[in-house]
Formats: sequence, structure tokens, C-alpha cells
Amino acid sequence: MVVGMFLSCGNTDQQIEEVTHNYDGPLEVSEGVTMYFSDKGMAQIKLETPLMHRYQMEENEMKLECPTGMIVTFYDSVGEVESILTAKYGEMYSNKEYIMVKKDVVFRNSKEEELNTDLLHVDFKKDCVYTHEKVVVSSPKGTISGVGLHSNSKFTDYKVHNINNGLYNLEGNELGTN
Repeated sequence: MVVGMFLSCGNTDQQIEEVTHNYDGPLEVSEGVTMYFSDKGMAQIKLETPLMHRYQMEENEMKLECPTGMIVTFYDSVGEVESILTAKYGEMYSNKEYIMVKKDVVFRNSKEEELNTDLLHVDFKKDCVYTHEKVVVSSPKGTISGVGLHSNSKFTDYKVHNINNGLYNLEGNELGTN
């Protein structure tokens, strides 16, 4: 009778694999999320998203995925809004201090300059924003389009690469004349 009990309690290899298979979906799903990231008690970044998935990656890295879009607001040292980044999809990596956004990316700064592209990377450790995709930067002074862009992480100082079109109004002092 004891032998019968041990034989009837066994699981097949397939059943064990089904139970112990690693789950690769989100650990947490949240709706209506607003997160603040601060330095020395002062808000530096605000992240807003209607839907967020949290994933645990290797080496204690956490990925926050915003599959329905995100708004990232950057603040200056006195708490004033310096720039706003929006996109229809985004991912944020905690340890890497990195954001990747795509699909209708718009980045506006306090100088009324606006970047439009389809893919943008923000690397906070290196204080840079970059893309190798087509970009259009518009401002009250005009519009420049090109392929590729590098900027500081708040989009207040930037360089457009491979400029292929543009109309920009320069004033006399910007041309180096008096």
C-alpha cells in the first residue's frame, strides 16, 4: 500500500516544467501613475502615465514600461518647469538611469523650442538626449530638420545632425554683426 501512494503522487517532467517555468510578464501593473524623482529633496523629474508595467530585469535592474504613453516633466534647480517630453510609448530603467521613448515623441523646452521625432533616448548618467532618426526642431525663429540629434538631458542645449532642410530667422547679433 505504501508503494502505491508514492507512485500515484509523482509528476511528469512536463508538469514540473509548467509549474516552475519562469514568468516573464510584469510583476506589477498600475493605472493612473504619477511618480516624482528627486535629488536632495527637490523634484527633478515627474513621470505621468495612464498605464505602467513594472518588470524585474537581471542584476537588480527594474524596467518601467508605459505602453499607452507617458509625460515626463523636467524641473530646474528652483523647481520651475524646464522641459516636457511626451510619447505614445516609453521605457524607463532605474539603475541605468535611462529612458527610451518612441511613437510621436515631442520634447518642448522653456525657450519654446520643440523637437519632434519617432525615437529618443535619454541618458541621465551622461546628461544627454540622442536619436539617429529623423528630427524636426521648431521654434519662434524657424524650423530645422535633419537626421540625428544630441542634447543635454533637459533639451535646453542641442545640436541637429545631417541638416537637410530648414528656415531659420537670425538677428544681427546672432550673425556676429553689430
